[in-house]
Amino acid sequence: MIQKVKDHLNVAKLFVNEIFGQNSDANKEELDQWKKDHNDALKDIYNWDNYTQHQINASQIDTNKEWSRLEKKLNNGIHTRLIIRYAAAAVILIATGLFYFYPTTNQTMVVVDNNQVIKENPRGVKSQIQLPDGTHVWLNSASSISYQNDFSDSVRLITLKGEAYFEVVKDSIRPFIVKSGNITTTALGTAFNVNAFNEDNIQVSLHEGKVSLAKENELETTILLPGQQANVNRSGFSIQTFDGEEVLAWKDGMIYFNNTDFEIMLSTLEKWYNVSFRIERLTAEKRKQIKVTGKFKNQTLVNVLKLLGHSMHFEYTIDQKIVTLKF
Repeated sequence: MIQKVKDHLNVAKLFVNEIFGQNSDANKEELDQWKKDHNDALKDIYNWDNYTQHQINASQIDTNKEWSRLEKKLNNGIHTRLIIRYAAAAVILIATGLFYFYPTTNQTMVVVDNNQVIKENPRGVKSQIQLPDGTHVWLNSASSISYQNDFSDSVRLITLKGEAYFEVVKDSIRPFIVKSGNITTTALGTAFNVNAFNEDNIQVSLHEGKVSLAKENELETTILLPGQQANVNRSGFSIQTFDGEEVLAWKDGMIYFNNTDFEIMLSTLEKWYNVSFRIERLTAEKRKQIKVTGKFKNQTLVNVLKLLGHSMHFEYTIDQKIVTLKF
């Protein structure tokens, strides 16, 4: 009995390490062999449509009663109980697909090289970071920031790729500068969002305070006031007001689509859940015509797809990290 539990725990650990890319070559071979030997079990593990039912079943279990019953049967000491608990927890998490369905929040990759710090989120990961001066940063998935480990006496310089929201600690002596593409955003103490996923069309949205924007190799600057958003492209700057809920939704765990292009919807979901999409039976012309509206706060991928599928008339299948939409 105990050996079986240990075996389950080991397999669970291999699955978790696979998800985070931490398996050695030997472990990869071991997991691949297990998958070949347990094809039926593998289908069950990746059977995403059962996720909601797993949640319902789990919520109805009297865990204290069941644990007490299990302890009476085993009665083999504390180490055995810990093994059982860890094994059960790991296997249940994998079987219900939690690691695939929910965007994770604490797997930021950190590199320190010659006093330069790089913090990078892969797809599916969001994080909160505190900079050396106390400034708080929300870093979106598929995004990175880099900065000197100890800010200089004259400037606090951040380089951003992707998207981040900054709550800047006031410092009248050292301006806070975010460089994204060929745009620099300068603030003393403020809160603002920079979306630079597309460096040819960067958006800076000011929530509080005041910032100035400048394009590389140009003397002209643009000042933003709270509630204003600058769109910066090859043609220059354009200023407009913005919907704070829509622009800042991502940092609060919400996917917000407001008459959003189909392609942007796909890109958003790919970053959010670390998946890739395949589209069937939908022409290129139709793809251009589809607009998407909806709000999804802390939702699983399955729930999002079910709701979108109902309104957009598609069916979906999920094979590990490949999502197929059939219209």
